Amino acid sequence: MEEREKTVLYNIAFQDNIYILLRQIDTINNGLKLDLESSLFGEKIAIDIAFFDKSIKALFAEILKATRLPNFVEVLHCMHFCITRYVDLINSVAKNKSFNKYLNKMEKPFSVILKEHNTFLKTIKDQILKNEEKLQEQEMVSTNELTELLSV
Repeated sequence: MEEREKTVLYNIAFQDNIYILLRQIDTINNGLKLDLESSLFGEKIAIDIAFFDKSIKALFAEILKATRLPNFVEVLHCMHFCITRYVDLINSVAKNKSFNKYLNKMEKPFSVILKEHNTFLKTIKDQILKNEEKLQEQEMVSTNELTELLSV
């Protein structure tokens, strides 16, 4: 990875990136509720699904490196929501048989994408629990500390 790319990744505004991914995922998901002509939109949807997969992976990897962020748990919650919506999109597209011709041309099958993203969701849940436990430990005041504080 070039030095310039590394610098860019360290300056990511995680929630802004998650937000725009989420909006785009929702737009496609809402579009699938319409009676779309697959010959017009099939290729675009397949490209977008691959783009979301790649973007979510890259963003997720960077988030996991940023454990010292003051809002780390909040970012994890946002990422969990985004990935959940992406998984919903994949399931919606998979149900729509008119897009199969385009989706079968994708580099990676849906089953592989779903498995990877479900693993991401589990990792996020584990990280949230781990960080919440750390926070609770930090916030706990020992009996001696409490006695000291109350006697002042």
